[in-house]
Amino acid sequence: MARFSPHTETQPDLSIRRTLFVAAFVAFWMLGISARLVYLQVSRHDKLAARAHEQQQDAIETSPTRGPVLDRQEHELARTIDTSSIFIAPDEFSQNKNDTDAQITGAIECTSQNLSSILGLDQKAVFNQISEARSGGRRFLWIARRVTPDKAQALEALELVAVHTRKEPKRFYPNGSLAANVLGFVGLDGNGLAGIEQVYNEKITGEPGKVFIEKDSRAGHTTAPKWRAGRVRQSF
Repeated sequence: MARFSPHTETQPDLSIRRTLFVAAFVAFWMLGISARLVYLQVSRHDKLAARAHEQQQDAIETSPTRGPVLDRQEHELARTIDTSSIFIAPDEFSQNKNDTDAQITGAIECTSQNLSSILGLDQKAVFNQISEARSGGRRFLWIARRVTPDKAQALEALELVAVHTRKEPKRFYPNGSLAANVLGFVGLDGNGLAGIEQVYNEKITGEPGKVFIEKDSRAGHTTAPKWRAGRVRQSF
């Protein structure tokens, strides 16, 4: 008659215990992960969503678009035209995590040279502004406001890293200095400072818009809502 050793009899028991131990470990591990996910999705959802929004998007208020001033025959005496302004997104100089400080500095220097040559700015000052903005964690830096169309087109053609253009309103008087003392004028902030522009400032002024800078893994892009403004008709 064949004899069975104690080792042979206990071997199945050990295998079952090991299987049960591994299964229990996996079950507890999955339970812990599920509990953590529930905690993040329920208890900390609002806080984490706000943090992600803050990291990925920034908003900058832009000048409102003023309505036109018309004479009694509906001819424009003053209107707003679009001009281009240039700004920098400093964090876009390091889109690749493997970029070294030397490479980033070189990119900033190249960009500052092109900007200074086209816009007539001091290259060293532009370089320092961009470097300080990047080291300070800023996501937006104005370089030039309301530049001429040819300068804006020249910069857009170069497709420089981190350089973007933004349409901004500028007051235009089709008849030049005609009735200038009556019409008045506006300041750089778009508010009327004299004449009709000042008296009816609240009615003519539109609502300010916003530039939204959204950052993803590749690049940033901007969008801006448009707002309506009132208009003024004068009997002259």
